[in-house]
Amino acid sequence: MYLNQTKYITNIVNDLKMEPCTVVEIPLQLEAFYDVDWARCKLTRRSITGYCIMLGSSLISWKSKKQNTVSRSSAKAEYRSLAHTVCELMWHNYLFKDVQLEVSTPVWFIKPMNVTTKEQLADVFTKTLPATIFSPLLSKMSFLPSSSS
Repeated sequence: MYLNQTKYITNIVNDLKMEPCTVVEIPLQLEAFYDVDWARCKLTRRSITGYCIMLGSSLISWKSKKQNTVSRSSAKAEYRSLAHTVCELMWHNYLFKDVQLEVSTPVWFIKPMNVTTKEQLADVFTKTLPATIFSPLLSKMSFLPSSSS
């Protein structure tokens, strides 16, 4: 079993005598999207946290969870959601390093306030959305075929 896919493909090319074929490496990028619905639960007033992590265009991890404590402000709820997302992102980074898979992780955690629901993948995990918005977001996460194909 090969942990390094480049080595695996190179060995196949060599074994089948397909030279001068070369392996082209496509850089993988690890991205995370998060969102929170502040005080969403009517009974406990706790916020709902949601995030998804993409490797390239593939969804590899996601979660939707009620936060453990009540946040007094939407900013505190956002910070808690961000902290959970960063922990999950770091865990994936360490996992990929352990299996010798190089991924780039962009480091920006500025959540623009003017991001529309149509662009925010994590809204799938925190909000009730109409089908006209829900389906395109699922397509972006490779759950459904894209409507353009």
